[in-house]
This record gives sequence, C-alpha cells and structure tokens, in this order.
Amino acid sequence: MAGLVFKSALLAAAMALTTNAATSQCNTNADCLSGYVCGPSDFAFSGSSSNVCVKIGTCNNTPDPQFPQDGPKCGDSIFCNVGGSCGEGYYKSGGETILTQVCVNQATGSQCAAST
Repeated sequence: MAGLVFKSALLAAAMALTTNAATSQCNTNADCLSGYVCGPSDFAFSGSSSNVCVKIGTCNNTPDPQFPQDGPKCGDSIFCNVGGSCGEGYYKSGGETILTQVCVNQATGSQCAAST
C-alpha cells in the first residue's frame, strides 16, 4: 500500500510539473535564453513530451542511489526516464520566467552536459 501511495505521489508531482510545460517552450535553441538548449522533455510517468529549455553544463544522468533502476532524480520527487537527464531549465508563465529542474531526453542531455 505504501508503494502505491508513493507512486501516486510521484505521478501527481510529475503531472503538475509537466502541466507547467505542457506547451512547448521552444522549437529551436534560438528560442531559449542564451546558454540554454532546446529539446524534448523526458519525465518519468508522463505520457507527453514537449520541448523545454535547459541550461548548458547542468545536466546529469546519474540514477538516484536509492532507486538505481529508475532514471535520474530531478528535484525532490520527480524522476526522469532511464537514459534521460536532469538539468536546470525554465518555463514562461504569465510573462514571467520561472526557474525549475527539467528532464530532457538522452540527445539533449548530452548537449546540455557539455561545458560552455
């Protein structure tokens, strides 16, 4: 039962985070702030993928030691899919830029992990 509650909490948190980025934040790197790259989001338990901007040099794909079978932990309770990466990103809402951690796919994670 505790496992089900935990997974439900993860699912709710992932859905809340991906809802904020439900519409693509970018189509190309030029749509992002300087020092960021554009790529598909890759949140675990999320059935959708939209493009997000992620800061170059901030991505890692190291699984959480407590859950080594899962992808990297991104924030307090969000996981990326296996092979994905977590990095510093942002989304725009109501004219404001809100910094957050984002999961991106493997290809974008490789670009993001590179140093500037």
